[in-house]
Amino acid sequence: TFVWVETVGRLEFDMPGRLREIQAAVRPVEERKRAEAELLRQNRELTALNEIGQALNRLADPAEIAELVFSQFNGLLDDRNLYIALHDPANESIHFQVYTIDGERRAPFGRKLGNGLTEHVLRTRVPLVMNHDCSACADRMGLAAFGRPCRSFLGVPMISSEQVEGVIALQDYEREGAYEDRHLRLLTTIAAQAAGALCNARLYSQARRELVERHRVEAALRQTQEDLERA
Repeated sequence: TFVWVETVGRLEFDMPGRLREIQAAVRPVEERKRAEAELLRQNRELTALNEIGQALNRLADPAEIAELVFSQFNGLLDDRNLYIALHDPANESIHFQVYTIDGERRAPFGRKLGNGLTEHVLRTRVPLVMNHDCSACADRMGLAAFGRPCRSFLGVPMISSEQVEGVIALQDYEREGAYEDRHLRLLTTIAAQAAGALCNARLYSQARRELVERHRVEAALRQTQEDLERA
């Protein structure tokens, strides 16, 4: 077994330079090494989260936001089985802008709201973690199965001040117990950042539509006024 240790030694010599005694102490430093590795991992995560937050502030399109969040998962969390679903309450549907299975990217698709795991996270507005027997857990919760059954599931809602913007979910089709509190905290932070950006994008898009509509109405009023003046 390989074990990290730290050694401290002292050599004593006679006057002619002959070695007389060696004193040495060896102590394990496994806990310190683990603490250093944990600190390094946390620093990498904080750096990545900061980069995601800065980049999200510059985007205004929901599809671009989903793509950026997905691109930042590399090395931060296992993104081989991941999806980012955007909620469309007006049409009562969800759109899977990002969907990967076994590391392969699937084409975006959408569907009407149903009674699956994603909809459960949307309705309850709280994260859902299932680490054992996911199919049986879903059955007990009265949820319908969509797609390939997984052995571990972690889904987090993207909640803004006004509504649930969507869901980010990780799945593991091979292992049970794949997700820990660390994964939940990290994914929750990413989801909160994405939700803020999606809310801003939605408000910006709404403001643009209202501005276009106002210009259309103003143009119609001017035309009506000109027609009345000519009459």
